[in-house]
Amino acid sequence: MLLILSFGCAENKQPSERPNRFLNSLKHASEISNLERLTQDGRCIYPIFAPGDTIIYFRRLLAPDHEAASGKEYKDLIKPFGININTMELLTLSTDYEYPALNYVDKTELPEVAGESITIAINSPDSGIFAFETEEDGPSRKRKIYISNKDQISQLTYGDISCFLGKFSNGGRYISGLLDWNPSWIIIFDLESDENYIIERENDLIDYMTSFSSDDRMMVFIRSDGRYKIDGSVFGDIWLLRFKQ
Repeated sequence: MLLILSFGCAENKQPSERPNRFLNSLKHASEISNLERLTQDGRCIYPIFAPGDTIIYFRRLLAPDHEAASGKEYKDLIKPFGININTMELLTLSTDYEYPALNYVDKTELPEVAGESITIAINSPDSGIFAFETEEDGPSRKRKIYISNKDQISQLTYGDISCFLGKFSNGGRYISGLLDWNPSWIIIFDLESDENYIIERENDLIDYMTSFSSDDRMMVFIRSDGRYKIDGSVFGDIWLLRFKQ
């Protein structure tokens, strides 16, 4: 299974350097959460919570560089592992795990947005609401995120920077998204409080690939400096975000 990313490149600036009303409306995720780094080698991908929310399953790139990876099949380079978030014990998995697919909505059933084309749409866990991403027609190709609730559509993102839809949390309280790409920042939309948050950091990195715990108390994601890329897959380290309750 490959992750092919085709968002294109963006100007290398921290988001705070760009005047933008949407950016200025975002609160720092540190207000509602604590952040912890789980791995250190920059070669991880596809993190998810195992049943019980104590172990993180992930896949790890075994080759340290492109030369070591040369001539090998993708399946022979990537192996499944686990890490205990309480003890930091690294576990080897005898069998691979299934990375869950998004609960997609048929785009043909969605209302049209003037001047924009719908790229993807996903259901919430209880299918009560759904979120969708659009791309502006014309040269800008800017991406936006919307949410639909009982035939009422609300625009979650706006401004001059593209935002890409991530996924719903398992309890349906949060939606993750990406602000820009290469570098990128994770946005968390709290549907309960109607507040939006950005995971702040220093330096230009790629933050993406979010997964939530079963009880919506935690989220993991990949943070990458772009050192390891194979067949369009971007590898990085696993970071754990714990929501303050």
